[in-house]
Amino acid sequence: MVIGAIFMQISEKYPHTALQTEEEIADLEEEIRRLNDAIRAKINPMKLAQTRLENRTYRPNVELCRDNVQYGLCDEVKQIEASKLSLEEKLKQSQCVQIHFGPVHTGCMQRCSQMAHASTIKGFGSKFTRTSVFVSCVN
Repeated sequence: MVIGAIFMQISEKYPHTALQTEEEIADLEEEIRRLNDAIRAKINPMKLAQTRLENRTYRPNVELCRDNVQYGLCDEVKQIEASKLSLEEKLKQSQCVQIHFGPVHTGCMQRCSQMAHASTIKGFGSKFTRTSVFVSCVN
């Protein structure tokens, strides 16, 4: 009777955990999409700032002068590049989490599905076997 109660508690808790895990995966995929969009949005401002800086640097018949405008353009290019690098680093981290999290979630779902199927066919087994499999899926 105690074994059946433990089994029911874990099986009731798992759907919530599975739903929460799937929501986290969806959030992660949305974050990756937003980061890709943000990185793409940095391309045109970067090209514009670099073009303006290059045009200012290579003006015909005008000496190169280092003034506030020149420094401002250099700072703008550096800021956009730093922002883009930061976004790329966040994207890399998110993709790493996605790569490592996907197979773990899939394996857990398969193990729990197999255990649920086995318990319906064979009936209740030993306490150690059933709880250890479901606890590993929940965690």
